[in-house]
Amino acid sequence: WVHYLALVLWVGGITFLAGVAAPVIHRSMASRALAGELVGTMLRRFNILEIGCALVLLVTSLSARHFVFERKTWLLAIFIMVLTMGISTCFYSFHLTPRMRTLKEKVPTLDALSASNPVKLEFDHLHQVYVKLMSFNMVLGLAVLYGSVVIFKS
Repeated sequence: WVHYLALVLWVGGITFLAGVAAPVIHRSMASRALAGELVGTMLRRFNILEIGCALVLLVTSLSARHFVFERKTWLLAIFIMVLTMGISTCFYSFHLTPRMRTLKEKVPTLDALSASNPVKLEFDHLHQVYVKLMSFNMVLGLAVLYGSVVIFKS
């Protein structure tokens, strides 16, 4: 039960933030900078939840080896996918986010910069990497969900 709860919070949270909250906030606010700040604050808080979910999933995956007698390779695959998701989350939480925040602090607003400005180019690149990693985590999370259903159903 705890395993599924952590998984649903993580994958559902990514889906909600990326598919619902961020687009609505960016479309409805007059300033892209304010919208970015709001979404950034939500993501930083969500990153804490993601790390907690990763820890719970690692523990539940490890402890499952005591009562899963068939499909042990699936269990190993789940553990590796969750570990990969956790590493990815730590990378964008502790490496990308601080770098993006530092870049934002260098200029009054990224919106005012030309598309060829080095600060804006670097920020946009880091943002793209962040989005790709979060999307990667969502896909892996769905794979973990499928694998978990297959293992714990048997």
